[in-house]
Amino acid sequence: MVKTGKILTTINKRKYKPILKILQKQKNIKKLLDVGCRDGQFTVLLDNIIENDTNLYGLDNEKKAVKLATKRGIKATELDIENQRFPYANNYFDCITCLDVIEHVVEKDFVIEEIYRVLKPGGILILSTPNLTSWINRILFLIGIEPILTRTSTRYYLGIKYSNLSSPPDHINLFSFSSLKKFLRIYNFKIIKIKGTSYFVNRFLFFRPFEKILFRLFPSISDNLIIVAKKMN
Repeated sequence: MVKTGKILTTINKRKYKPILKILQKQKNIKKLLDVGCRDGQFTVLLDNIIENDTNLYGLDNEKKAVKLATKRGIKATELDIENQRFPYANNYFDCITCLDVIEHVVEKDFVIEEIYRVLKPGGILILSTPNLTSWINRILFLIGIEPILTRTSTRYYLGIKYSNLSSPPDHINLFSFSSLKKFLRIYNFKIIKIKGTSYFVNRFLFFRPFEKILFRLFPSISDNLIIVAKKMN
C-alpha cells in the first residue's frame, strides 16, 4: 500500500472528496490509471480508498511531476497525452481517472479514444471538468462578461479575476453539461452517474449548504462536473 503521509492536508479536500466516495464503491479494481496524475498527490490516496490492492499508474507531460509521482510509488510515465498513444495494451485497466485535465487539451477526441482503448470492457471512467454553463457563468453571459474558467488571453483576465494566479489557467475550452454527456456517448461510454460540485472552496461560505443541495438536484448548473461512465462493447 502506498503511504499517503500528510498529503490530504495539501489537497483541496472539498473538491476531491466526492471522487473518493465514488471510488470507494467500486469493486475489483486491480489496475488504475490516472491520466494527468501531476505529482501523484491525489493518485496515492486511491490505494487507501479502494479495498483491494491496486496497481497505480499515471501519465503526465511534466518530467518533474512524473519523478515525484514515481517516488510516491506510482508507475508514472512522462507522455504528451494528446499526441502520443498511451503505452499500454488494449483493455488493460479496470478504472481510469481523468480529473481536471480534459479542459487543458486540444485533441480531446484522441485522448478519449486512447482512454477507451486501454480501459477494459465494463471498466469505469471517472472524469471531472469545469462546467461552462454553471449558474454563475449563465449570469455573466447575460450581462456581457466573459465566463469564469475560460481563457481568451494568455496574459490577462478579461472578465472577473477569480484566481490568485497572475494569468488565467490554460483552459483551452470547456464542456457544458449536455455537450460532455454527448461527447462520452459518441465514444461508446454509458453514463452511470453525474455529480455537480463547487469549484471554489472559499466562495460564499454562507451559501454552501444551499449550494450543495442545489448542485445535487441540478448538476447542469454546478461549477464542476464529475461523471462516472462505463466502457461499452
